[in-house]
Amino acid sequence: MAAERIEGDPVQACDRLAASPYDPTRAAEGVVDDEFDAAAAEQACRQALETAPKEPRILFQLGRALAAQRRFPEAKDVLERAADASHAAAQYALSEIFLDGALGEGYHTRGMALLRRAAVGENAKAQYALGLLHISGAIGAPRNTREAVGWLRQSAMQNYAPAQFALGRMLYMGRGVRADRKAAFRWLEKSAKQNYADAQLALASMYNTGKGAPKDPEQTLYWLRRATDNGHPDAKRYYDQLLRQSGAQADNAKTAPP
Repeated sequence: MAAERIEGDPVQACDRLAASPYDPTRAAEGVVDDEFDAAAAEQACRQALETAPKEPRILFQLGRALAAQRRFPEAKDVLERAADASHAAAQYALSEIFLDGALGEGYHTRGMALLRRAAVGENAKAQYALGLLHISGAIGAPRNTREAVGWLRQSAMQNYAPAQFALGRMLYMGRGVRADRKAAFRWLEKSAKQNYADAQLALASMYNTGKGAPKDPEQTLYWLRRATDNGHPDAKRYYDQLLRQSGAQADNAKTAPP
C-alpha cells in the first residue's frame, strides 16, 4: 500500500517536522527530541527526497527520523550520504549510532573520527560530546581537561545549555582552566535560564553558600523550585531541607526575581 502523500510542499513539511534546532543548515525552527514525531517526519522527508534527492539537510532529517525509530541500518545508509557531503549534524548523528554500539562492535574508530569532524564543523552537540569524552577518557579518547574546556566553550558559545552547565562547572572547580567563579556563575545562569535543571540546582547552591554569588535565600529557593519543577531528583529534597531550616514559606520563591 502506497504511503499517503503529504499535502503541500514535502520539503517544507520535512523541514517543519524533522529539522534539528542544533543544525545550522536547518530551514525551520527545529523540533527537540521529546516533541519529535519520527513516523510523520519520515513520511515527509522520503517524499522530499523525490524533489531534492541529494540535499544533505533532507538526508540528515530522514536519517534522524529513522534513528529515532531505532532503524539504525537504514539510518546509517542515509546519514552516510549526508555526512560524506560534510553535513556536520549528520556526522554527529552517525557518530552516535557508531559509538553507542547500535550496529554492534567495530565502529568506534569511525565514530570518533566522525565526532571530531562534526565538532570541527561547529556542531554544538558534537563539541559538547567530545568535551565530555576528553574529561572522562572514555572510548579511547585521550584524557585532557584543557582540550575538553576548549570544546565545551565552543559549544556553550552556541547557546547549548548542557555545554554551558559543563563549562560552568569546570570554571568553578578549576579543571582544565584557572578557577573563575564569576565566569562560572555567568555560564551556569545562561544554562539555568534555558531550563537546564542541573544548572538551576548549581545556581541555587551558589546562592545558598555565597561561593561565586552573593548569599541570597530568596534566589536560592527560586532556583531550587525551578529545578524541582523540571524534575531534578535532588532539588525537592534540598528545597524542603532549606525551608525547614529557615522557616521560610514556599510562596516566597514563586515569583521570578527582578
